[in-house]
Amino acid sequence: MKIFEQRRKAADFQIEFRINLLRHWCLNGIPWQLAEDGTPIRDKDGELILDFTPKNLFEFSKWTAAKHSPGNRKSAFAFKIDDTDFSVQLSELISISRTTLSQPYRTDQKATIDLQLAAIARKRGIQLDTSRKKSIIETLKAEKEFLEKVVKSQESETRAARIEAREARVEMERHRRTAANNEAELKRIIFEQEKKLASMARDFAKIAPLKLKGRNND
Repeated sequence: MKIFEQRRKAADFQIEFRINLLRHWCLNGIPWQLAEDGTPIRDKDGELILDFTPKNLFEFSKWTAAKHSPGNRKSAFAFKIDDTDFSVQLSELISISRTTLSQPYRTDQKATIDLQLAAIARKRGIQLDTSRKKSIIETLKAEKEFLEKVVKSQESETRAARIEAREARVEMERHRRTAANNEAELKRIIFEQEKKLASMARDFAKIAPLKLKGRNND
């Protein structure tokens, strides 16, 4: 059981790491490919080349630092999981099993991944168009529309998280009331038993002298 929990925790970290990377790149831009010395890598036409981003669940699960250009593999990113802050490098990306994402308890995560994969694909197109000297007005308009979609998507996730937290609080309060009621019932039962024992003790105290007197007369 302990090994299973450790593996699940490690998988959770890798999944959240990937999701947060995609969110960061959607808002701040996908990194361009860099050589080991930090020099931009260009194609045969002299255009900048975007670094790797996954296109589907298979690429998402097999995503490792080896997919990235040498100059980006040590890039550091900060994010938070369950109120815990992490600062990690792309070099810490390791492959995860596709079956990990197919587990029933990961339905919400999988839905979030699908949203982020679609968002990063749109971001990739916008960024390439910008790099290839597309009209500045058209590019800004596309970027504005994209960011509005990203914000709406994240607002939707936030609302869902708030609803889940509210339901959790209601459930916790229900359990608390149940526990309180059970405690009150237990105290009542103990009180009744103590009353009964006290009554039996008084009755015994009345009977005992009579029995002793009868024996003395014999």
